[in-house]
Amino acid sequence: MNNFPDIADLQTLLVACLGAVACALGGAFLVLRRLSLLADAISHSILLGIVLAWILVRDLGSPFLLLGATASGVFAVWLVEWFQQRAGIKEDAAMGLVFPALFSAAVVLISQLAHSVHLDTDAVINGRLELAFLDPLIVGNTPIGPRSAWILGGLVALQLILLAIFFHPLRIVWFDPAFAASIGISPVLFHWCVTTTASLTCVSAFDALGSILVVALMVGPASSALLWARQLSGVLVLSVLFALVSATLGFVTGAILDVSLSGMIAVCTGVVFGISWFAAPEDGLVAQWARKRRQVLEFRIGLLLVHLSTHEDGPDSDEECRYDRLTSHLKWPETLVTDVTSDALRRELLIEEKGLLRCTLRGRDLAKHLSSN
Repeated sequence: MNNFPDIADLQTLLVACLGAVACALGGAFLVLRRLSLLADAISHSILLGIVLAWILVRDLGSPFLLLGATASGVFAVWLVEWFQQRAGIKEDAAMGLVFPALFSAAVVLISQLAHSVHLDTDAVINGRLELAFLDPLIVGNTPIGPRSAWILGGLVALQLILLAIFFHPLRIVWFDPAFAASIGISPVLFHWCVTTTASLTCVSAFDALGSILVVALMVGPASSALLWARQLSGVLVLSVLFALVSATLGFVTGAILDVSLSGMIAVCTGVVFGISWFAAPEDGLVAQWARKRRQVLEFRIGLLLVHLSTHEDGPDSDEECRYDRLTSHLKWPETLVTDVTSDALRRELLIEEKGLLRCTLRGRDLAKHLSSN
């Protein structure tokens, strides 16, 4: 990283970005169905499939390792659902039982049967993104880029093709499974297709990114996107955008600080979510604070209107409706009285005549509506 940016760095960045996009697309549907922890379960359980496949074929380059890992991820999902349906265990508890057990079994098998083979559990957890450029795909005698980039690029292409074909039924299934079943679309079939794709995503990405970053990229960008968008297309587009921002920012920051790239990308994923949580237009902290403040202000304006409309035609109107007496009648601080009356005057709910506050026609109608409710 000392000659940043050189060809190796650009190749590493390409792997990071492709992995981020693949994970964002693969994890968005899990987040939408509130199955985020399932990504963690899959990413940890696939190691068992890799180990078992290696024990059978004794070849780290065999495609059976990919099949074994994918099958292990799908098995983990099936096992979670089996515990839910047969044992009555809640989903989060079932996931908490399944993926530590499968991951621990894989670690035990590695330590006992594959200790002399390069199945490094630390690399599985933290990834080897910095070394991805050292494993090129060779066609003929010519290296044509990192093997991980081609694998992840192919996965992204496959995901985009599947989305283009099945986007409409996926949208129906994921937001209204009962209606989907009523029109002949099988929610169960699409559920297993999505979980299988998520498992394949974890398998393809965890070698370069590591299981921790895979989980972060499957959950973080989609969670951030849900704070900004409500439609499925918007969630998917923003998930990819946030994933690319996290990958790029994490790569550059990690290269400058000379720290783990996978760890820094995961941190940036959290930072992007934090910014979204703070600044999102509807569900962000600022928006929630502003909405709560408006609601409190509306309540106080209504209270003021009801008070004035009750007393303005009575014998005590000169006393009850005087601006400078509201602090004692309503038990409000003077600054609060000023803010509420100013807003009501601006909205033409009140008028002021010789120090007395009177409701306008709109103000009386609103006060009457509030009183009747």
